[in-house]
Amino acid sequence: MYYQFYSTNSLPVALSENFTAHRDKFVTIIQKAGFNALVDYRENWLGGSGGLEYSEYGTAQRNVLISGVASLSGTALKLDCK
Repeated sequence: MYYQFYSTNSLPVALSENFTAHRDKFVTIIQKAGFNALVDYRENWLGGSGGLEYSEYGTAQRNVLISGVASLSGTALKLDCK
């Protein structure tokens, strides 16, 4: 199974929350497909930091903004107990 998402100009805290939300969505997709286990789970990130100065609600801000693409992958398994 494979899932990817992108993030553009996110603050580190917002990116972390976004990543958690997408990870939860990935798990939901796997469960809805009828699988109940995931092995060899991997998280990959391709991106980096961007602009340091920006305006928010008319106020000048200075912080790291991060853009990039994340991919989540793993082998989904259906376990049957006897």
